[in-house]
Amino acid sequence: MPLGLGESDLQPVWHDFSKQPHLTVLGDTASGKTAVLRLIAEAMTKNYAPGEAEVILIDSRRALLDAVPDSYRRGFAFSSPAAAEIIGPTTTELRERLPGPDITPQQLQRRDWWSGPEVFIFVDDYDLLVTPMGGPLDTLLELLPQAADIGLHVILTRSAAGSGRISMDSVVRRMQESNTPDLALSCPPTEMPLLNGMRPRNLPPVVPISSRGATRHCCKPPGWNPPKQPSGAPGERSVEPVQIARRAGSEAVQAGGDHAAGSCRACRRAVSGFRAVQPVRPAR
Repeated sequence: MPLGLGESDLQPVWHDFSKQPHLTVLGDTASGKTAVLRLIAEAMTKNYAPGEAEVILIDSRRALLDAVPDSYRRGFAFSSPAAAEIIGPTTTELRERLPGPDITPQQLQRRDWWSGPEVFIFVDDYDLLVTPMGGPLDTLLELLPQAADIGLHVILTRSAAGSGRISMDSVVRRMQESNTPDLALSCPPTEMPLLNGMRPRNLPPVVPISSRGATRHCCKPPGWNPPKQPSGAPGERSVEPVQIARRAGSEAVQAGGDHAAGSCRACRRAVSGFRAVQPVRPAR
C-alpha cells in the first residue's frame, strides 16, 4: 500500500502488509495521524474484495466513521470497554488459526491451513484508550508476533506527547519487539528521542520522517492521490515493502529540517497531478 513519495526520487513509498503485518504512527495533534489511517483504509479496500478483509475500527473521536464501507466493517468501538467486547471474539477466532505441530513448512509458506478474511484493526489515539488496568488490545498480545501467519494486522496511532510513557504499554512494546515499522510525523522537539535515537522535529502536516538503511524521507503533500500498485508475479497482490523508520538493523537518520524550511523537492514540485506545496516565506 502506498504511504507517500520518497523525497530523494519522488517515487511511491510502499508498505507491504503481507510481510510487515503491523504499522504504528506517532505524531502531535493535527499532524495527520488520522489522515494516514484513512489513506491505508482506502488502499485496503482497493487491494481486497469484500469478504477477503474485515476491519475493526476503534476511534474515541469518531473521526473514522465513514472511512470504511459497511461491507468491510466487522465492528466499530468508541471506548476501551466496547473495543474489548469486539476484540475478544476476534482473538478466539484468530487463535484457532495458529499453526499446530502437524503443519509442514510448505503449508506455512502457502498459509493454506486456515480460511477466512484478513483482519485489520485500526486504532486512532491508542494512548487515550489505555488505562492502568490495560488496553483494549491486550488479549491480542500473544498473537502479534505471529500475525503474518494468521492474517492479523494492527495499525495504531499514538500521540507524541508522553510517547515515552505509552511506549511502556505491553502491546506497543510487543509490536516494537516484533520489528514493527513506525511512521513518525511532526513531534514536539522537547519529547524524548523517537526511533533509533532520532530526534523529534516540527514538520508540516502529513510529512513523516522515515528511514530504512539508506536515507529515505517520505513526503506526502495534502491531496496526494495514491498511485496504482504495480503488478507483481501472478497471484501476488503486493510489492517489496519499504519499511518506515525500522527500529532494528538500520541507522536512524536525522530529518525534518528540509521539510520545515520548505526546501524539500517533493514539496516544491508538482508530481503526477498533485499541486506542489509552496514554502511559506517569512514575513519581513
